[in-house]
Amino acid sequence: MTRPLRILYIVPQMDLGGAETHVVRLAEQLRRRGHDVQILCIFQEGILAAWIQKLGIPLAALHQKKWGFSAFRAVYERLKAQPVDVVHTYLFGLHLFGGVPARLAGVPVVVSSRRDVELSQPSKILWLEQAGNYFSDRVVCCSEAVRRWVLSRENLKSEKALTIYNGVDLSEFSLAMDTAAVRREFNIPETVPLVGTVANFSLKKGYGYFLETIRLILEQKPECYFLLVGSGPLEKAMRLEAAKLPRPSQIIFTGARRDIARLVSAMNVFAFCSLWEGLPNVVLEAMAMSRPVVSTPAGGVPEVITDGVNGRIVAMRAPEAMAQAILALIENPDRAQALGVAAQRTIETRFSLERMTDDYESFYRAEVH
Repeated sequence: MTRPLRILYIVPQMDLGGAETHVVRLAEQLRRRGHDVQILCIFQEGILAAWIQKLGIPLAALHQKKWGFSAFRAVYERLKAQPVDVVHTYLFGLHLFGGVPARLAGVPVVVSSRRDVELSQPSKILWLEQAGNYFSDRVVCCSEAVRRWVLSRENLKSEKALTIYNGVDLSEFSLAMDTAAVRREFNIPETVPLVGTVANFSLKKGYGYFLETIRLILEQKPECYFLLVGSGPLEKAMRLEAAKLPRPSQIIFTGARRDIARLVSAMNVFAFCSLWEGLPNVVLEAMAMSRPVVSTPAGGVPEVITDGVNGRIVAMRAPEAMAQAILALIENPDRAQALGVAAQRTIETRFSLERMTDDYESFYRAEVH
């Protein structure tokens, strides 16, 4: 009988983000399969701690004040006291600050992750990536777009980098939701089209282009409502810009929310205007809920969506194209439904959480031998 693996995920802290949520989902699934999986935070536990503990996943924090020798030593001492088969680090720089002590502690396999095509990456971060590569056995990328980006910029042999796609928990995102309750919450009439997006308010998410898209849609469909879900550094600026548009009361900012599935379920069309990405989980989730998606070709999106087959892809920074694609789906509900059904089928066959867990489990076993 094959013995369970001992796997330690190392992150800065478990805040609300795509990488952190991915780690929780993966850890939960691997533990259900009998593996000893734990999460270690360099700084504090983070806001996801209560959720992680509720799932029964062991979580610890080293409570470091900053990066430096103390952090290296704390990770090393943890690994010497509790040996593992695999250390897997997430987020920029962690494969240096986690990889070095893992090597010194004799951990058999050290894995790092890349989850974004980071066009605005500072040179200091790139240096950390380059240095950390010497201590990683393999680099897991969440899309082929990310893998190509990494190989074009980092001192990394192609055979060292591999792609394992993200996966969606179908039990959470394919359920029927009370969409009427969402509309009541935000005072949205039941019969009007609702277009929405979910993204942090940061430069990469292209919210300025989405607001221009909204303006163009309202010129032709003044009854439309819009739901903007998320928070971030540009939220205040985007709220001020939205207030200048026609019918600003129909442009609703929800702030940060945990009930993403519930909100997305109420949208007639899901829009995604991002300028760069790895493989956006929220696009996969919207597709799993059979929502018709109109997206830019950011990162790995074209590896999931085939334009006109299971969604629509339009050019970046092109509000006119985005608006026309959304309007076409609003005006043709049968077409929108067909794209949504095809989207859901794509997630079920290629991007499920079960498939992702299979891939990671097989990968870890092959590396550990």
